Amino acid sequence: PYTPVASGVTTTNYSDTGLTNGTPCYYVVSAVKGAESVNSTQVTATPTGAPATAFWTQQDIGSTVLSGNAGYSAGVYSVTGAGADIWGTADAFHYVWQTFDGDGAIIARVASQSAADVWSKAGVMIRDTLDANSAYAGVFITPSNGAAFQYRTAAGAATSNAVTAGPVAPYWVKLARVGSTFTAYTSADGITWTTRGTPQTITMGTSIYV
Repeated sequence: PYTPVASGVTTTNYSDTGLTNGTPCYYVVSAVKGAESVNSTQVTATPTGAPATAFWTQQDIGSTVLSGNAGYSAGVYSVTGAGADIWGTADAFHYVWQTFDGDGAIIARVASQSAADVWSKAGVMIRDTLDANSAYAGVFITPSNGAAFQYRTAAGAATSNAVTAGPVAPYWVKLARVGSTFTAYTSADGITWTTRGTPQTITMGTSIYV
């Protein structure tokens, strides 16, 4: 059964507050004009707690239609997002990032992932800019297509990838930058790493978005 949380709303959005972090909430909407309509299709949302710590910034990249969000609780980052894809000549997704200068690597364990699409992507990325068509490299886990090393070698260029069938969450991903060379890795345990695809040469600025 549903409990009414608002009535008489005349706008197209509503913010529900006072919720419990990590507890899924389920919503339906009905319209009233003389009589009340049947309920809409049910949707779900899970509060993710505090912003993704002071070290990270989050934002939508490209045209996502729906706004994404990110949070941090008990050692776990939760990221939600919309958008057509991270692919083609421009991207549309939710990004949690910090700037980084020079060489380095980022490692993450993709603990879980919702299968909104067989190509839904969760993982790590390094971008030259925050523009939708930026050059980038990324290592992603997908629900049905394994692990993907994706890259756009120049702003506005087409995206390419190297796909490895099999890996699903939970799985580890790592992306390393040395100069202009970007190398992708995956691991089942976070200890033994396997290179994915061929390292790519991508020219980016000294300060990058990781």
